[in-house]
Amino acid sequence: MSLEIQKALLFGFIQNMYDEGYVNDQFWQIQQMKKTTQPDYAVRAVTSYCMSAQNLFTQLTDHINQENVDFYQVNVSARELFEQSNSVGAAHVKHACVELLRACEENDKD
Repeated sequence: MSLEIQKALLFGFIQNMYDEGYVNDQFWQIQQMKKTTQPDYAVRAVTSYCMSAQNLFTQLTDHINQENVDFYQVNVSARELFEQSNSVGAAHVKHACVELLRACEENDKD
């Protein structure tokens, strides 16, 4: 498969994620960094986000699965995940964090 075809497929995939609301304009801006003086920035940013998000998801799961949920700790982890998701344009995760933060305010485990 030629490089041009692969680039077109990648662009189409990213456009579809954008159209579906999985990513937002911030993600497009990160993608544009590949065309400037920092071609590896997008890869580093998304890789770092994924590694950090995985750890935060684990923390959130551990906190939420406790018999007596410490909503303060859930809130801290959810805010951190929100901020990181916002910085890379992970719109769906960001919106899920908003819902989780609301649940924390109401001390609602469900």
